[in-house]
Amino acid sequence: MSRAQVEGITGGMPRNDDIDKLAFLAAEAKKEGAWLEFSRFCELRAQGVRAAAMEHLKSFLQAAAHWSLEERLIFSKWVLWGSRKFHDDRVVLPHPLRTKLLIPTLRSLIETSPGEAEGHLWLGLLRCDEPWLHLEQALKLDSSCELARRTLTDWIISDVEYNQHELPSGYINDPRDDLNDLERASKLASGSAEEARVRLWQQEIAKLRARAEVWLAAKTDARNVIPFPGRKVWTVGE
Repeated sequence: MSRAQVEGITGGMPRNDDIDKLAFLAAEAKKEGAWLEFSRFCELRAQGVRAAAMEHLKSFLQAAAHWSLEERLIFSKWVLWGSRKFHDDRVVLPHPLRTKLLIPTLRSLIETSPGEAEGHLWLGLLRCDEPWLHLEQALKLDSSCELARRTLTDWIISDVEYNQHELPSGYINDPRDDLNDLERASKLASGSAEEARVRLWQQEIAKLRARAEVWLAAKTDARNVIPFPGRKVWTVGE
């Protein structure tokens, strides 16, 4: 259902607002003796000195490899929640940190505590495995997990918006699938406790649903289909 989303490589100087957040995390990390190398990573990353910052991150990860699961979880949850405030979370969650510490720790969490939602939540947000399934499992385990609900709903709406962005000349993928996904998004939205957000979601869903229905009604007999790898475009013409 989801189109491919490719994670780029972040380098150079972070945005000004992310620099401030890096400085804050650096100061917080200094309070924990075992996190000093990560603190230094944040400080140097805020200065745009990426190569030197990554050397400190390497040292931090080498030390963290010997931590207990509880110690790794404390750090992982701290930095993951902190990353939510960043414009670009890759600034503070570079690839080595994700693959060598965060993801293995979260996998251990869902193995040792299968009834907890948080491990699935973060694996989904980090787009591991089948991220949709992780977020759905997080919601199944904890229906009050607004972050999982919000993310799933936003992803569905974003995908449908993409599928409709060539209108009126073409429709990417099958609009009938989009109608099913929009129904799913509507049900997800209705379970949210954030009333203002729900109203905005339902307005957007109604708009997207109307576009899909209009296209289907007009093009039921269309036979001019141009295939693309992994997708199809319903085009104008008979």
